[in-house]
Amino acid sequence: MEMESIASSGGPPALPSSDYYHDDESLSDSDLEPASDPDPLDVAGDSSLTYQKYITSGTIMRAQDLCEVFSPPRVTLTARRAGLTADFAFDITYNGWDALNPRMRTELFHLIRAMDPKVLILSPPCTMFSPLTRMWNVDKWTPEEYESRMADAEAMFDCSLDLCEDQHARGRGCVLEHPTPASSWKRDKARRVMAIPGFRRTNFDQCATGLVSPSNEPMKKRTSLLSNMVSIHGLFSQRQCTCAVPHRTIQGSDQGQRLSTFAQHYPETMCNVLVQAVQMTI
Repeated sequence: MEMESIASSGGPPALPSSDYYHDDESLSDSDLEPASDPDPLDVAGDSSLTYQKYITSGTIMRAQDLCEVFSPPRVTLTARRAGLTADFAFDITYNGWDALNPRMRTELFHLIRAMDPKVLILSPPCTMFSPLTRMWNVDKWTPEEYESRMADAEAMFDCSLDLCEDQHARGRGCVLEHPTPASSWKRDKARRVMAIPGFRRTNFDQCATGLVSPSNEPMKKRTSLLSNMVSIHGLFSQRQCTCAVPHRTIQGSDQGQRLSTFAQHYPETMCNVLVQAVQMTI
């Protein structure tokens, strides 16, 4: 699918610095399947890969089909198994990339423009935008702590929107994943991006892509994908809950695993459908 370019957004705004970390478990670069040389994931050695070595390796980058931001390699792994070129994933838990560090954020924008991925998949942290999270913690946080955490969450979500706009302006695809009930969708900036011709928000249920608890009970996580790719809506609008058994609430723990953290990991089918959408687009 060819996407028409729009005027460039002029680059990302400055964001505050922070020590924010989200809950996703980290993966080492050894978890990625090897690709043909040259492979930017290999330049730092097996276990010493850091974000800075991505930037300073001097490796000649090949054209990228897909890149993930705000995520350790998830869809990246599936894309590689499907034969796509997907050498990069950026997340503070994976390689130290911090969206709230102005230098790292600027470097990432330059790097993404240099490698020109055909599709960018973004999954910014959603914790502070969850009504349940705010309800559970309202008595634990001081007003100052709440404002600081919310400012960080808004900055990371806005960074994702900036990256979406930048991709769209260059005629490339993007997918931003966030829970449907999240209050972030009501932000003025999100409404503005959703109003850009070509963008569409698609809602689906992750239980329809195989999300189950550690005890194999379906978990209904209503999720939205903001994308400028027709294939995303075509494939995910069909993924609605048809479960005939009760769902496990995404609260508490199951077999020693916190369910809110467990549910952050995309089901295999969801990764497969995302890669299918990428293949249909490129």
